[in-house]
Amino acid sequence: PCTLNSRGSAVSRMLARRGPPMPATTWIGVASLADPGFLIEVEATAVID
Repeated sequence: PCTLNSRGSAVSRMLARRGPPMPATTWIGVASLADPGFLIEVEATAVID
């Protein structure tokens, strides 16, 4: 839980500096990640014009 709170605070500060439009984000609870040592797993898609 403290890791999630830290992540939420960091993201909130970053988004406040960035301003709108805000990027889409999704949190999904899972039983485990690909590696037992992982704290989070990130998947991203970038669109380049």
